[in-house]
Amino acid sequence: RDRAAFSMIAADNNDQRTLLLADWGPFALSAAWIAAKIQRKLELWLPEDVSNAFTEQLVSYDIQLHRVNLPLPELQEQIRQLADLCPEQYRLLDPSIDPEHPMAYCDSLAEEIWEQCNGELSALVSGTDSCACLMGCATGLKQKNPDILAVAAPISQDFYGNCDPLGSADPEFYVPQLCDILSYCSLRDAKDAQAELFQRIGLPCGLIGGAAYHAAKSLKKEIDGRIVVILPSRYDCF
Repeated sequence: RDRAAFSMIAADNNDQRTLLLADWGPFALSAAWIAAKIQRKLELWLPEDVSNAFTEQLVSYDIQLHRVNLPLPELQEQIRQLADLCPEQYRLLDPSIDPEHPMAYCDSLAEEIWEQCNGELSALVSGTDSCACLMGCATGLKQKNPDILAVAAPISQDFYGNCDPLGSADPEFYVPQLCDILSYCSLRDAKDAQAELFQRIGLPCGLIGGAAYHAAKSLKKEIDGRIVVILPSRYDCF
């Protein structure tokens, strides 16, 4: 998320407005770190039930932290309205709609994957909680080799049994024409793959990474060649 946060914040480096963000997890941590590094003011708005383990990681950054008794979607709408009312004072930082988000992965991560693989890869697999990462990398890699498969790995149900096949973070970045395969898995499959990764090589990842790993294993039975899997970091890995 550091790539995306830096691209979004630095897009207008002469802007002196205070950044507004309602989010938590890796992107919020990255935004706080980047804002502190380049000396931009940031107000981070969090739901009241966010764990103290997360907020404790923010104390070293010079940001204003607000905890509000609202669900995250309502909180995001509230700060969107605040930014609209005071455009001269605030700039909304919204990874779900900012075009700099997917382009950050297209311009950097896709290039790194290509170089590290010496151009020899058959498929890229990613979970869909961050469609921006998948779409950005798919765009960059397919420009170099259109035969590279872009594989999305949605979890068919969330913790509450709701079907949300493309995730809730930034599905508007999802471009069907860029995705060659939708490889669905259950919540149980994602958890099992998540546990297997940790047991085999000690690598912690979230359920989104577990779903991607599960999809890659299934794909390996069907194709030869190198498969690259995107594993998003969890906030508690930092």
